[in-house]
Amino acid sequence: MRTKAISAPAREIKDLVEANFSDQEIADFYGYAKKSLIARRINLGVYRMEKKVKEIEKTHRLCLKCKKLFYSKGKGNRLCYPCSRARY
Repeated sequence: MRTKAISAPAREIKDLVEANFSDQEIADFYGYAKKSLIARRINLGVYRMEKKVKEIEKTHRLCLKCKKLFYSKGKGNRLCYPCSRARY
């Protein structure tokens, strides 16, 4: 049985999000449903970045066609720019 939810001040929600508390933990503390807390957090302009964008592994590699060293954008990039644009 749910009790009456405590009104969560915006600053407290922001501080808890920045302290890496999960939405479920914050919702349980204030007596909110998780979806209600997420909606309130978004309305307050407090966003969390759950998934970090993976940085591209940039490194120097040998081109498989011309054998010249080039700056690769990732593990799937094995041809230099001129060789990848050449048509045979």
